[in-house]
Amino acid sequence: MSLRRLRRSLVSRPARWASLLYWTLAVLALVVLRHLVVPLGSRAAAVIEVVLALSALAAVGLFTVLARRLYRGVHTVRDHLFEGDYVAALEAARRRPALATGLRLDAALDRLLQFDARQSEKVAAATRLFDRLLREIPLPILLGDLEGETLRLSRALCARLDVADSRFPLRPVLLHPENRHLAHLWRQLETGRKADLEDQFTLNLPVRQAARRLRGRLLAVQNDQGKIAYVLGLVAPPDPGQDDA
Repeated sequence: MSLRRLRRSLVSRPARWASLLYWTLAVLALVVLRHLVVPLGSRAAAVIEVVLALSALAAVGLFTVLARRLYRGVHTVRDHLFEGDYVAALEAARRRPALATGLRLDAALDRLLQFDARQSEKVAAATRLFDRLLREIPLPILLGDLEGETLRLSRALCARLDVADSRFPLRPVLLHPENRHLAHLWRQLETGRKADLEDQFTLNLPVRQAARRLRGRLLAVQNDQGKIAYVLGLVAPPDPGQDDA
């Protein structure tokens, strides 16, 4: 095996790095044993002893360099994962033989990337389904996306409120003074204190100056982990002869 292939094999196999420490310990034990058994040696023995000591120091130095490179590589991959950039994390792992060949971290990240892609496809499909339902369903419905912090209105509710936009930032709507009762109901649902509520509330949207008084039922919708992900509002039709204003 050539020196280059030996170096590549050592760099890409963290499990073999222990041999560097074993060699250092073996040299240390040999030197101590030699001084205990044969205190006075020849010049040749002294030269061999110095060479062994230097090789032990070189092994410790190489181990330190490899360990630091491994730590920096893991640190870089970790930072990309925390940022949610799985592609960059995978590329960083593939550039480092110790992570890719030795720890097979690239294979794990590739599986994670595939899983994330499938989850993104599911989210996109669910978003398209919500869009289609809110456009086509002939019922006045509002949908609060807690993670996306978005309030969405069905086409029927937009027509009833006389607004053209169907999507609004959620928090500014809830923070509006005229929407304080709606915000109170909303907090009970998103915190899990209530699963559904039926009441009257005022809804004042950023595109309108006048508030609308609505009556409806608000439902908390959980995700697969049991966390409240959406608040669904089913707005009741206005009473005969009564305006929402």
